[in-house]
Amino acid sequence: MSSPALTQRIALLAALLFTGCSTTAPPPQTPGPPAVENLTGPGPYMFDCDAAGGKPDGRSVSIPSDTSRVTGLLQFVTTRRDIMYESSAAVELIAPATRTAAALQLLVRSDERNTVYIAFGTVSAKTVGNGLASVASASESIGWSLSAEGGASSKNVFASMPFSSEPIPFALTIDRSGTVNASFGGVDSPQPLSFSGATRLAIGCSTASVRFSNVTVETAGAGGR
Repeated sequence: MSSPALTQRIALLAALLFTGCSTTAPPPQTPGPPAVENLTGPGPYMFDCDAAGGKPDGRSVSIPSDTSRVTGLLQFVTTRRDIMYESSAAVELIAPATRTAAALQLLVRSDERNTVYIAFGTVSAKTVGNGLASVASASESIGWSLSAEGGASSKNVFASMPFSSEPIPFALTIDRSGTVNASFGGVDSPQPLSFSGATRLAIGCSTASVRFSNVTVETAGAGGR
């Protein structure tokens, strides 16, 4: 069981994903998230996310309320170094009515570049400009910290895998009961999230070049679950 001190430490070390997952406290004046940019058309979608060190890049797309599954490929093309932030990527289902999101997040630490950490959790979102920003560009990440052993640690980290520059499949599946499951590289999240009301999908990265390809939105009426 986590001690209060460790829980407090994790909370203090949580940082903005699209502004990077930080292993130390962010600077006092962190730049705000960029204006929300949207993908259009029916998909499948492709997006070459290109974020300089410490910078975010992302896209958002409107999805049907009966979306049952989102699948695609995520490829880390280049990881970059920054004094404050780690290389990261995210795929998120956003529920504007509750300003929350179910977020699948990937992290490559600057001192552990041969490993990709995988996390899945619920985060909050907020309005930026005329739209609801990706939570990763507007709110806290779902939690990263340094354990005593020096590795990434969080209650939301469910797996890690060797770093690869090859495209890796991901999926977010929405059950009729109102829960969401995630998978990355064939590794499933151990526990579903209680989550409903998603009408937007956000994809993006920080401190990295990441290619999202064949991002497909399935609905219950089109053979989804």
